[in-house]
Amino acid sequence: MEDKGYRVCNLKLMIFITNLKISIKRFFGYYNKPKIKKLTLEDIFNIEDSNDLLVELHTYLYEKKLEGIKLNTIETDILALMTFVMETSSGGYSGFVYHSGNLYHETLKALKKINCINELESLTTLLDFFPNKKVPKDSNKRDELLTEEFEIACSNLDNTFNRDMIIDLTYQYLLINKSKIN
Repeated sequence: MEDKGYRVCNLKLMIFITNLKISIKRFFGYYNKPKIKKLTLEDIFNIEDSNDLLVELHTYLYEKKLEGIKLNTIETDILALMTFVMETSSGGYSGFVYHSGNLYHETLKALKKINCINELESLTTLLDFFPNKKVPKDSNKRDELLTEEFEIACSNLDNTFNRDMIIDLTYQYLLINKSKIN
């Protein structure tokens, strides 16, 4: 049986690598693309480790979105779920809301689709901190609403976060919908 601490450490390393790849691309910009081999979907789907596959797929989908290519529903679900896992793993619920709150409502829908009830309920309770239960897409507007009370609520929820379950459910969702990823 795989050590849970190893999976958490491995996931944090994958998050760091993904963020590093994205930072490098942003630094060099799309005018001077670095000479890094871009993985194709075929390359990604040939990755045996489910964590590695999902991280690489997240990078692929994130880059696709940055290039202005519209994601389909399945792609949006996987992007939202993996962003939620990565952000919550590194910065807790408040980190997710601050950095990726623009995907908040998409994440709620995706958590419901994969039947991840605990995290769905956790994110739903945080909606009470936002006017009309709508999380602003703009990070500056979200930042203005993040109070100390919100941070305490997030901290309490951080203890219930089950990243392994979300990864497993996301992977199963991907396997069922693999043919819909472009």
